[in-house]
Amino acid sequence: MTTIAIWSNWPSTPTDFGAALPDDTLVLIKDENDLARAAAAEVAFCGISLDRVRKLLAATPQLRWFHTPAAGVDRFLDIPDFRQRGIALTNNSGSYDIQIAEHVLAFVLAASKRLHLYRDQQARHEWKDLEHDELRDQTLVVFGAGSIGGEVVRLAAAIGMRVIAVRRRPGPVPGARKVVT
Repeated sequence: MTTIAIWSNWPSTPTDFGAALPDDTLVLIKDENDLARAAAAEVAFCGISLDRVRKLLAATPQLRWFHTPAAGVDRFLDIPDFRQRGIALTNNSGSYDIQIAEHVLAFVLAASKRLHLYRDQQARHEWKDLEHDELRDQTLVVFGAGSIGGEVVRLAAAIGMRVIAVRRRPGPVPGARKVVT
């Protein structure tokens, strides 16, 4: 039996985990007052608040695995407990790629078509034609061509943009005309 601590104040914390993990103990943490109940946890799930993560680590001396829904974990790497205690750190990398990339592209499209100006005109009951930019053959530089940035590159290339991808490590980025490290 494993004790799993979940610290979340999202409105819909999944309580059906208990049914999926009948041999394990699930401890739901809503605030600091619940931390003492998590002392035996070997697995923890927590968001991106560094303060909350540090408090959870301090309260769980038996912790072996920490999972966060964040796409990146760089901010956690400076917390000594992970290395000193040998706690495995995992995240949801790859699970937000499409949603965030589509959101980014929506803003690029909205800006190129001046939708914010049309919205303002509409509120004033005006309708003046504005100049639009076509995105085809425009150059887009994507800084950070990891899983999310790579999806932004793919979508931008699909609408005909010339994409330059900037990444930490050399390697191909599908859809990028050029990759810079």
